[in-house]
Amino acid sequence: MFIAFELPVEVFRVLPSVALGPILMLLIGSGMLPLSLTVALACVWPILLNTMYGVRATDPTAVQTGQTFGLSSLGVLFRIKLPSALPFTFTGIRVAASIGLIVAVSSELLIGNGRGIGGFILLRTSQSSDTDLVYAATLVAGLMGIVISTLLATIDAKVFGWKKGLAQ
Repeated sequence: MFIAFELPVEVFRVLPSVALGPILMLLIGSGMLPLSLTVALACVWPILLNTMYGVRATDPTAVQTGQTFGLSSLGVLFRIKLPSALPFTFTGIRVAASIGLIVAVSSELLIGNGRGIGGFILLRTSQSSDTDLVYAATLVAGLMGIVISTLLATIDAKVFGWKKGLAQ
């Protein structure tokens, strides 16, 4: 079932998301929509791929037990495989958060029209006297990344703390 799904995923995930931003802007106009879609397209791949690997890593004994109890293929997927894949999915979310921040700032540099941190950096870079503001904006973007990463790591430890015992 997943092999037919894997080929399109592998083909589309290698497309550079930042390069899709200007194309989306040409197709749907300027504003937040092409920026948001660019970030969403960049973030979907780590989440999707990690979920696929998590589903594949499901304990076969759990699957066989579910089938023994009469679960259909969809029942096994929704009641055993997807819950088992949740730690993998959350790891994908953590990776996607970093990628999303990078793509958001990069897309704002390309198509942001002065909006957001990337657009601010672009506008201030053109005025060579404002280098301190460029450094400050870059620092703010880095601090946002640290805060987001720390928050997601804390959630991961609280919700999926049980998985660390399985890795030993």
